[in-house]
Amino acid sequence: MLRSGNVFVTSANAVARGVAVAVAGNTVNVQAGNYANGNITLNKVLTVNGAAPASGALGYSFTLGTADSLVLAGDAAIDVTGNGNANAITANSGANAIDGSTGIDTATFAGNAPASLTAGSTISVGADSVTNVEKLVFDDATVVLVGTGGSEYATLNAAIAATTTEKLFGTLAINSSTFATAAELDALTARFYSGSSVSVDVLGMNATQLAAVAGNATASAAVVYPPVQVSAGATNTG
Repeated sequence: MLRSGNVFVTSANAVARGVAVAVAGNTVNVQAGNYANGNITLNKVLTVNGAAPASGALGYSFTLGTADSLVLAGDAAIDVTGNGNANAITANSGANAIDGSTGIDTATFAGNAPASLTAGSTISVGADSVTNVEKLVFDDATVVLVGTGGSEYATLNAAIAATTTEKLFGTLAINSSTFATAAELDALTARFYSGSSVSVDVLGMNATQLAAVAGNATASAAVVYPPVQVSAGATNTG
């Protein structure tokens, strides 16, 4: 049923048909029930408003085809897989599993960012699980994932080159290429998100950088010192 930009799905196996008749910008409203549509490829930008079933399996999920974004509404636990482009996926209040696939992807969540995150192959955000996504957007902050959760930002330096003021979470390894001045280091560590693993490799740093590390509480506590070798009564470092 189509009415004023809304498609209403009320019968079994009809989610795919509802998606097919909708036009870009429509909202597909799926009533509570157990469907058997399986995975549906989206080739148009839609909002899917899904109601959670009282029991049983939801029965449908989405993979982005030529569409690069999808907005979820309602409380159904809808799984979404991205494509190879830069995808934008908005979660709903259900327990969604979002896999951005390749590309620099963004997942958006209602409410403020959690107090901290936990690194791993999958990142948990409330009841949602996120994999292969680079940016998590909340009402009060955007968090860029670094070296965790399958993010394509494998290193801190790569994330810095692609971002400006966003928070940074994950494996945050500072080295001589990361910053030049104390002001840069202070501004950088102010962006670090709670739960991150921070390390500082001082090898190759100049006097200005070493002084900056010494004067920065976050960095100075995370210095990885080179090993010390003792031979023939002499101490060698390296």
